Amino acid sequence: MSTAEAPQSPKAVVHAALAAFDRRHWLEFAKLVDRAALTAFRDEHLRDVEAWERIPAPRERQHPSITPRVDEFFNKQKADARRAELERVLRPFARVKSVDELRSLTPAEFLARYYETLSPPLSSGPSPAVSLHRGADTQREIIGETFEGPELVHVVYRVHVVAYMDIHKPPWRYHDVRVVPVARGPEGWRIMLNEDLSLIGDHRVSSECHPGERACFDTFLSLPRPPGD
Repeated sequence: MSTAEAPQSPKAVVHAALAAFDRRHWLEFAKLVDRAALTAFRDEHLRDVEAWERIPAPRERQHPSITPRVDEFFNKQKADARRAELERVLRPFARVKSVDELRSLTPAEFLARYYETLSPPLSSGPSPAVSLHRGADTQREIIGETFEGPELVHVVYRVHVVAYMDIHKPPWRYHDVRVVPVARGPEGWRIMLNEDLSLIGDHRVSSECHPGERACFDTFLSLPRPPGD
């Protein structure tokens, strides 16, 4: 998305970001996030990966007390363990196969790959407004904005969630009002990640679910329940 194509008002930026978020168009969404926030996210996570990279790999060497074939077996075990550890370190970043490849991503691509791991793009279907949570529909509606200054605006929107948590019970409905800060920088207006739009922290992936179907109901379970539920 070029600067000329980017939305030119705070509300327009938020509208475009919410649309991309609901459709899981993660790169499109990430390009509407404030660059400083993107860079901070990339630097923090890349620093952790590079710290692992600096850990020396087990050296291959032949032990004088064992045969070369046995020594080769143990060296292969060490190499396999190192590869498995690399896969674990890179797992949060979709389709990344090496630390060098991760390092080459732009800040927007870095966040997009991270989000894609937690919630892959939707397959074609009748409703693009399916939320990150399986079995739930989410709609977001902008209702206003407040200017804190010429460079910072707070856009207010309403969130409607219909969650199908039990096929034997009526759907659970949740409504909330959220605020997303929008800052003006060299590239124009860009959003900051609020709790609703961040997959970091509250939208953790449960280890009991398979990537792409999950986000399970970690966030729903933490929300206040209606009386008698």
